[in-house]
Amino acid sequence: MNSRILIALVIPALSLGALVGCSSGEDPTGTESPTSTQSETSSAVPVDRQYTGYIPEVEGEFGRSAKILPANGDEPADTVVAHTLKQGDGAEVTAQDIVSAHYVGALWNGEVFDSSFARSSGENPQPTSFSLQQVIDGWTYGLEGQHVGDRVELIIPAQWGYGDQDHGDAIPANSTLVFVVDIVAAINPGDYSALESAEPTNETLPDGLTVTGKLGEKPTVTFDPDVAAPTDDTVIVIARGTGETVKESDTALIHATIGQWGKTDSVNSSWDMGPAQSSGRPIGDTPGVTGLPVGSRAFVVLRGTGSDVPQIAIIDLVGVMPASE
Repeated sequence: MNSRILIALVIPALSLGALVGCSSGEDPTGTESPTSTQSETSSAVPVDRQYTGYIPEVEGEFGRSAKILPANGDEPADTVVAHTLKQGDGAEVTAQDIVSAHYVGALWNGEVFDSSFARSSGENPQPTSFSLQQVIDGWTYGLEGQHVGDRVELIIPAQWGYGDQDHGDAIPANSTLVFVVDIVAAINPGDYSALESAEPTNETLPDGLTVTGKLGEKPTVTFDPDVAAPTDDTVIVIARGTGETVKESDTALIHATIGQWGKTDSVNSSWDMGPAQSSGRPIGDTPGVTGLPVGSRAFVVLRGTGSDVPQIAIIDLVGVMPASE
């Protein structure tokens, strides 16, 4: 059992670190979480979806490649522009969603500073997943109201991008940014209906461990300190969901509750930190996740942590993002 993969998955869920498109170490949204409709959202960040001014040309095929051509002296818009290059027929994206997407980002002069396509190899590039609550405003509000299957071009003035500060070496202060985004999938990380509809398995947990709490809510983990930890790697399905089976190529949305065996006060949970978090990459062979249906709750012993005291994890499998469109 590859415990290291699971550790790599649950730590981001507990740390809530910055995802793709975020400014490192900062809250990239800069506004309260929007809950309004697309038309009402424009009062927070103006988004022009019918822009008639100059928009840089784009070459390439949805999900395969994208090239943003230089602006050649034309002036950028002074508001966020969301220009649909290809219309999808999937679900409408909300500002609370975790989105799986391919993208290319460039300065107004066409100089590319980031590309998910460039990080993939072969004929089927892998999309990247990220929360729209953890990216720059131009992404959050520009993608809100678009649809799964869209290829959308975003023009983002600096005030809704990275502002008057340099962002690394590639993005100078006060830069207008241009992105091409292929929206592969979107899911609401606060929708726990799949967890709530799971069926308890009544499997026996190891002696000395008690897990309580309703499905779809934070579990409570307690230990009997006088009972020794399991000596073998362990995966026990506490409740089995009814959703699609998670494949190695999928990106998982999870809640993780972890701690050291025998130490109740060591237990921490991503349930205390907000909606479920994305693994951000294909999960591979991950115990307690791979091969289980969405909605499942699993108990895992993590013995490959370099410590004599194993860690345990309660994994709530909220959803998955497919590997490709």
